[in-house]
Amino acid sequence: MKVSVVLFFLLFFISCTHKISFRDGNLVAYDSLANGKIAATAMKQTGTNEVCFDITLNVSGVDQKVAEPSNWSLAWVDGKARYHLMSLIQRDPASFPQGDGKNWTNTFRTCAAKDSMNDVRSLILTPKEIPFEDTQGLHLKWQ
Repeated sequence: MKVSVVLFFLLFFISCTHKISFRDGNLVAYDSLANGKIAATAMKQTGTNEVCFDITLNVSGVDQKVAEPSNWSLAWVDGKARYHLMSLIQRDPASFPQGDGKNWTNTFRTCAAKDSMNDVRSLILTPKEIPFEDTQGLHLKWQ
């Protein structure tokens, strides 16, 4: 019993402190809200002419509509703390949120011209409607 409690707290601590990682050589940011019931990761990819973000949204304990792109707005934040709205589209080919019952995953991709995004500090993914009190949005931050 003690071992499982210690293991739980260790895993919880690691998950809370490890918000930035690398996947396939690209920087990944993570955030969650509503006690982890809504979480997102964003992978930043810089090409020669554009900067793209692959965003994976995971929601649990909610209806499928919460994971749909129409329920979310996206902005990037520059070094002067200014917000710049971006369009949020499903991956190509488009797919509906995957899951069953009350657990859903959806993947989005958004890109913009590199010259306008040379100072991306973070992304703000904000829900339009969720069944939780925590509506501050997800702050996906790169250092």
